[in-house]
Amino acid sequence: MSKYRTFLCAIDPGHKTGYAIFEDGKVIASGVRTIESVKDIKKFLYTRFNKYDRVMLAIENQYMHFNTATYKRLVKIAFSWEYLFATEMINFRGLYRVNPSRWQKWIGIKKERRAQRKQKSMQYAKKHANTLVIDNNQADAINIGLYVLNNYEKIPVMTKKEVLSWK
Repeated sequence: MSKYRTFLCAIDPGHKTGYAIFEDGKVIASGVRTIESVKDIKKFLYTRFNKYDRVMLAIENQYMHFNTATYKRLVKIAFSWEYLFATEMINFRGLYRVNPSRWQKWIGIKKERRAQRKQKSMQYAKKHANTLVIDNNQADAINIGLYVLNNYEKIPVMTKKEVLSWK
């Protein structure tokens, strides 16, 4: 048996990044981290994982915001997570990009106002993750992870090579 474990790390990228770490289909850690720089992401990686652990990354795909500057910032943060997982984790196993509409529809969220979507996300995460949920970014990350764990055969997985060749 390998001494290294396999994890799924689900990320809701942003200035206040929600994260959820799953092992054997269960949330073993979750929360929110303020991300100011690439150093913050690296610090997260090395405090949460051994570089030899097998890690899959599930991250929310970014969609066009009305504010172009916000969209560019979110894309940069998401790409930084993807790139650092692929380069810093020796046993990086792949990347799932998840569209917000997919995981939200899966948990029963319809086209509703942002506040209602966030409230429903929190309720679903609290009910299904068996962990304390105190922030909507944390809830979104948990739900992204749950979506991937329950639908991984339907979601294309990007290899390390594909992640590193993305432009």
